[in-house]
Amino acid sequence: MRKRSGRSMSNIPVWLIAALLALVGGILLLSGLLNPAGPGNEMIDPAVISLSQKLALLSDVTGAKAEPLFDSSKASLALLRVESQIPAHVHHKSNEVLYVLSGTGKAHTGSAEYDLSPGILFIAFAKTPIELEKTGDQPLDLLIFLTPPSNEKNVTRLKPEEFSALSKNSLLPLLVNVPERMKSISIQGKAIPSTTLSNFSADGNLGLIQLPQSQKISADKVSANLLIYVLNGTANAKINSLEATLKSGDLVIVPARSKFVIESPEENQSSTELIFFSAPPWQAP
Repeated sequence: MRKRSGRSMSNIPVWLIAALLALVGGILLLSGLLNPAGPGNEMIDPAVISLSQKLALLSDVTGAKAEPLFDSSKASLALLRVESQIPAHVHHKSNEVLYVLSGTGKAHTGSAEYDLSPGILFIAFAKTPIELEKTGDQPLDLLIFLTPPSNEKNVTRLKPEEFSALSKNSLLPLLVNVPERMKSISIQGKAIPSTTLSNFSADGNLGLIQLPQSQKISADKVSANLLIYVLNGTANAKINSLEATLKSGDLVIVPARSKFVIESPEENQSSTELIFFSAPPWQAP
């Protein structure tokens, strides 16, 4: 974490700021993308989504680039491609979790600066102002989890002086190096190593799971909506009547009250590594 001097963002058009804040807040109307399972509509179907395919589609989109993946009354999940920067803003009620899929960038809160690179998980708690920018030659591709989901009334674009003032009285973000944390949980001695990275009251949580060869996670009637991203390895999944072979880069949507099983096959040479986002909170094995 490094300090930085203040910067003015007055050269950013107002319409662009509004569009970007709408994206970050999960209000994706400006890009013409709506998830049929929106907040308040809990009729959610199980699904397996290839994020690499979704990101490839964003290359053909002009302007603000985002793709909603999941919305419920407790949380939302979306892909966001940052090709320049996201202006300073604050979510008044939502906790904002960013997982870096590809590219490099920086996150700022007040004078503090955090480096973003693939495998980094950045957690900004509600009322913590942040600003994002791309630093490398390639776009900064992010998986964004918001709990509870935000809207245009609960996210505010900040002037430099507001950004600085709010930062002094807010919780510092949490930065997690996921590959390093995965190594640390592998020595737990548990049949299925896991850890919860953060709990957000009654709205949601997130954590990491390792599935060794022939091990599985399952439930006859899961208590929460589970969004499971495959970091490394393969697995076999069955969610109600949906069956699929999972690979790195896949996102699995397990609706609440579903019967599911995700198993690391016997032929796997190493553990399958998963990151889970849950709404409401879920107790990992």
